[in-house]
Order: sequence, then structure tokens, then C-alpha cells
Amino acid sequence: IPVPTSFHLTFLAYAMAEVPKEREAWKRLLAKIAQMRGHPKTRALLEDKHAELLEIASECPDVLPDEEDEQVKKWFHRKLKTKDGGKTRIKLCDKLATTLHEFAEELIGKDLPAAIERVNEALTQGTAEEGPLVCSLMSKELEGSRYEGHWISQDGKGKYRLGSQDGKKVAVQVLDGKLLIHGYFEGTFLHPVRLPVLKFLTEYCRSAQAQPSDECDLFGSIGGGNEKSARQVERSRSPKASKALPDSNGGLPPGWVKKESRSKPGVFYYANEAKGLTQFDKPTA
Repeated sequence: IPVPTSFHLTFLAYAMAEVPKEREAWKRLLAKIAQMRGHPKTRALLEDKHAELLEIASECPDVLPDEEDEQVKKWFHRKLKTKDGGKTRIKLCDKLATTLHEFAEELIGKDLPAAIERVNEALTQGTAEEGPLVCSLMSKELEGSRYEGHWISQDGKGKYRLGSQDGKKVAVQVLDGKLLIHGYFEGTFLHPVRLPVLKFLTEYCRSAQAQPSDECDLFGSIGGGNEKSARQVERSRSPKASKALPDSNGGLPPGWVKKESRSKPGVFYYANEAKGLTQFDKPTA
């Protein structure tokens, strides 16, 4: 068996160091493609120069392709030809991700309040601009935080996914000139929170880029963070329902009950489990 030389060992160490960087660059690019899905200029660019990535841009697949996916390998090979190395692959991913970031900045424009008003109109009228504009605004809010580059993609009209594949599904709204996470879904049940995306991720996610824990109540409380709490999170990934008050049906329409938050005693909300609805405002019908 030949003894590895210092050159071989150095090359192996370099290759092992480059692989995680390459994977991270690819993930950043995937997140940008998902963010700009439905944006005409982005689609035109992919059709013209990056056709192998069109399937990813058309819809987020259940299993995200890695660097060894056949279509991805074809893209790398065609774009890089003989220079198909780790560093050049990273540069290719970063270059396209930077271009898509510039498209997002152009879409938002310099007038942020005007962009948020456009979101309000898009949510009301159901225009195609909604998805890329909402994703770009939320992504912009995360810049400079530990959640910068977090996966954000549209998952239906007014609905978005924070985190790839098993990420948390949320609904958005514009309220008082601000783009907010209106609530998060547990199945078809919507738990209202009304928080900016950065605060939502900070309160609901235990660590950056990790899958959000569902061990939280309406207001995202996870507990004291001790060993016992950690074991409880491992055992259960579903939020425990807040208890309905004994007189919670008084004066409410059929099916509605008034509930008190487990993490914030004295704070109440209204739920209709049959319809999968929750809200802070008292229902009238």
C-alpha cells in the first residue's frame, strides 16, 4: 500500500474543507431561486442561461436536489467545462445568487412603504407579484441577522414556508403599514401571532437554520430551556392546546370558544376548531 505523501494529505485536507463550503453555496443559491420563483426576470434568466435549474424554479420539490443530482451536475459541467472544481463551483453558485439578490432589490425598489403597499394590493387581488415580493421583503428584513439566507418560499396565496422541506408554514398580512407573520399553521389550524418575520423566527426557532420546534403554544413559548424541557421537545413536536375557559362560549357564535395563552396568562384569543380558525378579535358571526 503506497504511503500518502504530504502533498496527498494536503490535497485531502483541502478537499474536505471545500465540500462543506460548496454545499453551503449551493443551499444559498437554492434559497434564492425559491425566493424569486414566479418573478418574470428570474425565469427569463434561467431559461436563457441556466435551463437545468428551471425545474427547481418552477416548484419547490419535496426533496431538494443536492450537488450530485443529475440535472445539477449537468449545469455545473456545462457552465464550468474543464474547470469543474470546488472553488469554481462555489463561485458559480455565488455569482447567480448575487444576480438574483440584485433582482430582489430591484423588485422592492427604494421606497419600502410603497413596496409593502404593493404587497397589500397583491394579497387582495391575487397578483403574480405577491410571492417574489413578499419573499424578498422578508429576506431583506433578515439581512445582518443570524437568519440571513433563511429559506423563504411561497406555498399558496398568502401562505409561505420558512425553512426548506419541513419548515414552518405561515400566513402573512399587512397591518399598519408593516408586513407581518399573521400566524403559523398546525395542519389546517392557524395560530395567530402577528409578528415581523425576524421576531417570529427568533421566538419560534431554537437555533438559526435549524428546523423550527413545534413545542410551543400560540405565542411561541418553548419553556425554560433546561434538560427537562429538551426531553419534552424530543418526545413531542406538536403544540399543546390551551385550555378553553369554563364560560368560554358565553356570547360567542356557535363553535367558537375563548382560550387563555399557556405562556402568557391573562392574554386571550378565540378559536373555532371545527373550522380551523383562531383570532384575537372577538368573533361576531
